[in-house]
Parts: sequence; C-alpha cells; structure tokens
Amino acid sequence: MTRRPHLARNLALALIFALGLALIDPVAAGIAFFAVLGLGLWGVPSFRVGDTAVWGQDRLWAVQQALLQAPGSSNLGAVT
Repeated sequence: MTRRPHLARNLALALIFALGLALIDPVAAGIAFFAVLGLGLWGVPSFRVGDTAVWGQDRLWAVQQALLQAPGSSNLGAVT
C-alpha cells in the first residue's frame, strides 16, 4: 500500500476551510460545496479547463495540456 500523507493533510485543510466558511455563512458554504461537486471536482487544489478536471498540484501537466489544446490557445507558448 502506498502511503500518501499529503492527501490526508490536504483533506484536513479543506475540511477546516469548509468548516470556517460554514460557521461564517452556512448558505454560501452549501452553495460552494455543491457547485464544486457539480463540476466533478473535490479537494484542494482542484483545476478545471474545458472538459479536463483534475485534483492536486502533481496534475498541473494535465492543466497545461488542456490550456494548450483549448480553442484560441494558438497565442500561448509552451510553459517550461
């Protein structure tokens, strides 16, 4: 079994943030929660570009590919 302590830490941070938002504005917290789930995302950080939805900073390569393949991206240079 592969251990991934960063996943537990990220989940804990997301829960702390969500709890804080829920205490400040429970309606906004509920709307934000279901909006994120509706996009097929969860966790922090989550990224969505077009039909590409990924979770985690180790998936930035997928975000880059989606941006480069997006309509109107012909003026974007490669990110190095």
